[in-house]
Amino acid sequence: MKLKFIPVFILLSFLSLGLFAQNPHSIEFNETTHDFGAIKQGDKTAVTFTFTNTSKVPVTLSNVKASCGCTTPKWTKEEIAPGKTGEIHVTYNSNRVGAFNKSVRVNYNDRTDPVMVYIKGKVDAKPGAVAKTPQIKPTVPAINYGIPRGALAFEKNMENVKNITSNDVQSVVFRFKNTSNSPVRILSNMTEIEPGLSFQAKDAVLQPGQESWVKVTVDGKVLKKNKQQNGYFSKTLAFSTDEKNGARKQLSVNGTYKRVFTAEEKANTPVIEFETVSVDGGKIIEGEKFVYDFKFKNMGKAPLEISSAKASCGCTATKPPGGAVLPGETSAITSSFNSKGRIGKQSKSITVKSNDLMKPTVVLKFTVEVVKDPFHAGSMMGGSK
Repeated sequence: MKLKFIPVFILLSFLSLGLFAQNPHSIEFNETTHDFGAIKQGDKTAVTFTFTNTSKVPVTLSNVKASCGCTTPKWTKEEIAPGKTGEIHVTYNSNRVGAFNKSVRVNYNDRTDPVMVYIKGKVDAKPGAVAKTPQIKPTVPAINYGIPRGALAFEKNMENVKNITSNDVQSVVFRFKNTSNSPVRILSNMTEIEPGLSFQAKDAVLQPGQESWVKVTVDGKVLKKNKQQNGYFSKTLAFSTDEKNGARKQLSVNGTYKRVFTAEEKANTPVIEFETVSVDGGKIIEGEKFVYDFKFKNMGKAPLEISSAKASCGCTATKPPGGAVLPGETSAITSSFNSKGRIGKQSKSITVKSNDLMKPTVVLKFTVEVVKDPFHAGSMMGGSK
């Protein structure tokens, strides 16, 4: 569906979300999806997700929230030092018969984009259970339309599509009710939809008290065409009604995306190959500069472009190549570390991003030991230029 109109402040928020989502997370789980398989009704169903702090600073889990009340998470409350591990213990209520697929949102430090983990499986009825004719006909629990948006009240305004690849198509449904005393018309020509999403309304007009829904579909192929980055994403859409006030209804769809490449794409991608990604620079005198060229070669069949080379701190300067590196050609990422005001072992990193489809991000590391010598100052060179 074509984008009809987008206010400037919404466009800016989309751009900021996209940029932020590209930042690598500081925690890495041993697994992000646990399949319990077939389990018996009433069995204890629990799993512990273990994660490692892969960053250089301490990490504290600020919130862990399951997608439903039938899933109960517990987690490490203490601060986790770099390189150390923490745990999230997830228990599922297996009294409910049938297949289940639940998600748990993990937030840490001040980051607003969560890491998602999932549990799934199938609960079979207890063996030997005999079905009894119910004395009272069971009733379907009423939907809680607890999110008012003008005349319409929604069951929820945010939904998760879980894991989606560039080959997948997934849909979610948002239910709502007309709580006013007048008919409400959905204006199909007044929608704001990001690329990769499509929108379908069950009813064009809702009478007073009528329940309805809209279906939002996420197309992985369109996400791939629009160069969606791997990892967590959050996309927003909006539709409008003919109400005088509160006509605009905004919904969000979140998930985790993974791009799948064809054999042809893999065969024709540029390939970045570094001589080394880790260097020990030995000892240098405080105030000296350590300079090193991380040499690489384009081993692929298309021009290699370095989009960014960012150092982990301001004391390290980087200089990527100025233009595209053709197949078979070599170049280098030059790093320069200023040791002024620093003493002891120093470990720094440089994150390099390129158009290598299979390895879009490479992290380069170097270590030096800075020692005091008030009678000596200068520059110590590493590598070759």
